[in-house]
Amino acid sequence: CECLHMCLEVYQSFMGSSATCPGATFAALPRMTRNSANLSTEAQGSRNIRNDGYRKAAFQIASLWLLVMGVPITIAAVKSHGAIAEPAAAFWCCLLALPFVTIPICLLTCHVKTDLGLVSVEVAELCAVWLLWNTHLCTYATFMLPFLLASFFAGHSYVDVTINYFVFVTFVAAPITLSTGILKMISGKLKWRWGWRQWISTGILCGAIAVCMLAANFVYRRHALSALVCTSITFYVYVIFTYLPTYPSETGPEVSGRRHWKQFEEAMAPVWALAISYLRLRVIDDGSPGEVPFVAGKATILALHPHGMIPYTGGLMTFTKGWTDRYPSTQPHYLTDSMTHLVPGMRDVVQWLGSREVSSTSVTGVLSEGKACILVPGGQAEMCCTRSWGSDVYFHNGHKGFIRMAMKNNARLVPVLSMGEWELMDNVYWPKMQSLSRTLIGFPIPLIPYGAFFLPIPRRPTHGLTVIVGRPVEFPIRADPSPQEVEDVCAQYFETLAA
Repeated sequence: CECLHMCLEVYQSFMGSSATCPGATFAALPRMTRNSANLSTEAQGSRNIRNDGYRKAAFQIASLWLLVMGVPITIAAVKSHGAIAEPAAAFWCCLLALPFVTIPICLLTCHVKTDLGLVSVEVAELCAVWLLWNTHLCTYATFMLPFLLASFFAGHSYVDVTINYFVFVTFVAAPITLSTGILKMISGKLKWRWGWRQWISTGILCGAIAVCMLAANFVYRRHALSALVCTSITFYVYVIFTYLPTYPSETGPEVSGRRHWKQFEEAMAPVWALAISYLRLRVIDDGSPGEVPFVAGKATILALHPHGMIPYTGGLMTFTKGWTDRYPSTQPHYLTDSMTHLVPGMRDVVQWLGSREVSSTSVTGVLSEGKACILVPGGQAEMCCTRSWGSDVYFHNGHKGFIRMAMKNNARLVPVLSMGEWELMDNVYWPKMQSLSRTLIGFPIPLIPYGAFFLPIPRRPTHGLTVIVGRPVEFPIRADPSPQEVEDVCAQYFETLAA
């Protein structure tokens, strides 16, 4: 414990050092100070007690994980008679199946559904933010579960389970996500239409890869083929019914929003509440008393800044009490990056919550319905400049499409500032490689976000997370605005944001 506290002190002193972000096009706001000297003694004591509670909660979760994980590994080691392959495979299987999915869901369910007090609030909050911020990782970890289940009935070894898992992810699940993402990016750059035929062509290509993989396993690993075949067929049925539009003439669910599931949104209310409590998230208005930035039935674009690493704040803020009290009849659609609508599991959650893909077609569709949408204009440019240390907050003012869409559709344009978003997470810093990968495939690599405990969990901001909804920016209505008009409104918009 002493070593851990020393490491934390060194880490905190390092995080307080000054740093700069090369390539940022706009640095507008001074960062909120991380020094807590201005807090009262009572507030500091309360915060320290709270932080100790989260350290204790993390220790409890890790202890439970090691305890549960040690049983199958020990059994595998005893049965292997000294061989290393089987215990190592058991460790990998348990690593994916237990800490990523099973243990957080069980602890969260126990806290929400029972009143026994077995799971503390801190443990439940850590589980909630872990599952929300790592939905994509949890999905791929979940793919391990059917192979583990099959091993109990068919007697497969942990080595067979591990091989089946990697074969499935590499040749069945990953090709759908990667090929679709790359082809959609190419279609967007070349102004090609992405529709039913492109989906079918991608499916045939990925299906051919899967068939070749299954044929190779039939020759070399026939004894463990049944679980791989059943899981692959189930996955492709899921893809057909969730990825494709209902009719060829329709757009996909990532554009139409037809998969919005209100009952799911309401059922997950306890999870939203735990995440909001963990972040100490609140929403306030920057306008004068009685002035409402946007109203129901009026097309509105709410532009959230800064992007941060994973801007889930844009969705969570609509579930806070400050938001529901201020805008009770308005539930905006959160427009997210196209990759979030391609990853299995993650895409289902965001689409059930009413999220759509951030594209001109989606924005036009939402605004034409007289609804509000939330988007993050900074995108990956701001994500690559996100730092939890330093003295400035960086904004990217090179993206002007949202301003053009607001002018064309006679929509209100409301700047939204998330104070403390930059403190939540950091990314591995490799600017040249990340810039090159963004140019080639439209995505920064490496992308390894980390936060609390050096894990992909957001930190608790020093002063909480405050979302400020600004005043609407006034601009002329133009069916086809000129580049100069867009540039003028863009300058006015960022001046309003900086103020």
